[in-house]
Amino acid sequence: MTNRRRRGAHLPARGLLLALTCLALTACDARSATLSATSVTLPLVMLRAKGGDTVALNGDFGEVAINNRKFSPALTLDLQNAKLNRLAIVGSTGVHVKGGGWSASDVRELVLIQQADDVSFDGSALQSEGKAYGFRILDTSNITIKSTHIDQVFQAINSGRVKNATYADNTITASFNDGIVIYANQGLKIEHNQISGNQRVDKRHPDGIQFIYKAGDARHGERSSDVVIRNNSISGNTQGIFGGGIDRAEIAGNTVNIDHGNGIRIGDCTECRVADNDVSTLPGAARRASITLDASVVQCGNKVAAGAGKSGVSERPCSR
Repeated sequence: MTNRRRRGAHLPARGLLLALTCLALTACDARSATLSATSVTLPLVMLRAKGGDTVALNGDFGEVAINNRKFSPALTLDLQNAKLNRLAIVGSTGVHVKGGGWSASDVRELVLIQQADDVSFDGSALQSEGKAYGFRILDTSNITIKSTHIDQVFQAINSGRVKNATYADNTITASFNDGIVIYANQGLKIEHNQISGNQRVDKRHPDGIQFIYKAGDARHGERSSDVVIRNNSISGNTQGIFGGGIDRAEIAGNTVNIDHGNGIRIGDCTECRVADNDVSTLPGAARRASITLDASVVQCGNKVAAGAGKSGVSERPCSR
């Protein structure tokens, strides 16, 4: 009698491997999957990840890099249960970062976003010891950083040659230089951020929000344009909103309470409006915080409180 194996009685090895892979990834079709990764398994998991997936990191990680990956819809990098030293997103498209904690002092930046598109951060926490940038964002478009706490870094957000960025609802504390630094940005919103406790190091004055423009300079020679700076709070040992080289800007509804003289100082700003800002001086300051603008800037509704032995100033209300 001839022994014959019934068809389908045993799963071929290739089928078994596929079945196990499907179980590991929670999806075997075009639908989005949730993938878990440790520092050991992350490289393989990232190779398998596709647009719309969520990759959840668990544990301690050193440096994580996403290089030259295109995700559509965006990949969600869930870092709520992860700690990192550094994250680099370079040459990539479609990455949403959720949560996460960074703490390191021996790196240039905690987060690098360079030559990337459609990248967002929500609810993260970054901390250094004054040596590292928080976010360094270069040659990038469509960026959002919101609801993130950035503490004791060199500069919280350094944004250069960026198109269509939103930095909103963040808390920036105890920077060793500036809070947010901008150069050559087009289409920028800085809204509802709290910037406080900047520290003065090596005689360099810190700024809450600074625009850098140097005509003819290879790095800082391009102007920023289409800028909104609205409803931010800046306080402490710092200047407020400072700089120039801007086309089309609205700076409105900000509260500045500082011990430096430049509450809001904007020069070389075309088609710009500065309105309804409140500037005040901390007790014991040597100079009253003030608002200083180019004559071409439209200004109304701004208030400068009395301080450092000088009386206050209130402008005419803005027309509605």
